[in-house]
Amino acid sequence: MRKILGLFSIIAALLSFAAVAVASDIHPRNANGVTYVSGGVGMDEVAALRDMARYYNLRLTFAAKCNGDYIAGVNVTVLDARGKEVLNTVADGPMLFANLAPGVYQVKMDHKGDVLEKRVHITSRRPLAATFAWSNVDFGSVVHCG
Repeated sequence: MRKILGLFSIIAALLSFAAVAVASDIHPRNANGVTYVSGGVGMDEVAALRDMARYYNLRLTFAAKCNGDYIAGVNVTVLDARGKEVLNTVADGPMLFANLAPGVYQVKMDHKGDVLEKRVHITSRRPLAATFAWSNVDFGSVVHCG
């Protein structure tokens, strides 16, 4: 009986995870063996990403430095310790979560030619969350934070 209840609990959790992902239209992707997800535009996507966060050990957020406005469309490249590209994608929103093997990585984030870089150490014990902020952010015809 306990096994059946445990199985029902697992099924219920998976269904709720799937329901949030479908409602928000956020779906995990895979590149070079790295599972990642991005988005965060709108309340549904933010809620979905928060629910998914525990599955990812690298959690990046992108914003404008002066006012904290979120930035989408950031090109993210992750290189392993040998310089091999393990992830290259454009974030669909201001958040990108990835599940990387433990190790040291160089993360390059390019927003309209303005590149930020950070060396990160991923462990199996604790996820790494970081916010990256750009000084000059161009939202169409208006330049913020100039």
